[in-house]
Amino acid sequence: MRDRSQVPVPAVTRSRTTFGTLAGLLAIGVALAGCLIALLASPASAAGTVSGTVTDVGANPIASIDVFVLDPVWGSTVAQTTTDANGDYSVPVAAGTYRMLFRDPGTSYADRFSGNAPSFATSSTITVPESGSHVEDVTMIELGAVFSGTVTDTGANPIPAIDVFVLDPVWGSTIAQTTTDGNGDYSVPVAAGTYRMLFRDPGTTYADRFSGDAATFAASSTITVPESGTHIEDVTMVELGAVFSGTITDAGANPIAGVVVEARTILDTVVATTTTDGSGNYTLPDVGPGTYRIHVQDPSGTYTNVFHPATQYNTGATNFTVADG
Repeated sequence: MRDRSQVPVPAVTRSRTTFGTLAGLLAIGVALAGCLIALLASPASAAGTVSGTVTDVGANPIASIDVFVLDPVWGSTVAQTTTDANGDYSVPVAAGTYRMLFRDPGTSYADRFSGNAPSFATSSTITVPESGSHVEDVTMIELGAVFSGTVTDTGANPIPAIDVFVLDPVWGSTIAQTTTDGNGDYSVPVAAGTYRMLFRDPGTTYADRFSGDAATFAASSTITVPESGTHIEDVTMVELGAVFSGTITDAGANPIAGVVVEARTILDTVVATTTTDGSGNYTLPDVGPGTYRIHVQDPSGTYTNVFHPATQYNTGATNFTVADG
């Protein structure tokens, strides 16, 4: 076979070959750039539109209402706009499923959600098709009713800085909230309707308390407030007194350090939490009267999260009841 390395290559041929190669690469580069631009300019899915009109109960349009398109699960804001002078709005979104929130930046109207619902939990999901539209009209309800009252301890002493929540009576989602003043008093405007209430100490002195002076949401009283009406709901907070403690071990009875131990209500609300020490021991902060379940989770992912005694699901967990007083 002839050794090609011994064949001289004319300089002109080398020059033309080099030029031709560069020109080809340049052409390819331009073509690739064109493809890249085309890809960047092409959206994953054609945008749709959500539009509608916001009115009051008398069908009068309301201007300057903030409109939020929300993630249907997490409630995070995907897009937002504001109603114009005619109460109309229009906002472009990618095709998909959402929920919506309509909020008065002032204090005249209560929050309203898609499906004319009073809360996120009870709202309807909406679906926007590719290059399509969804019309979502909503009727805002005036904040004509008021909850007020005084929060005290068992010695009738007023307690300031207690968080007060007005809740959806079924789902427990927050409709409105406020905080007690220096005299333990509170007042919060709401739309006429039926609710439950939660009183929560942001510190660790008092246990949660619900409307009807109940220890749990399930045992709480519902409250119906008429239009332009007032409901007085006083409540007595109970100091945290019961303590959960123990040791977390693996199947071989070896203590596990650094796992998180929680006291949860039967609604799966976390009311107290701590972490095991080097010997696997834990002591939860005091909890008030109520029914609780102990949940253990390993932040490292080495062990499966379980409820006491050793079940992954809360339906099989042991219920611990702490008596009032």
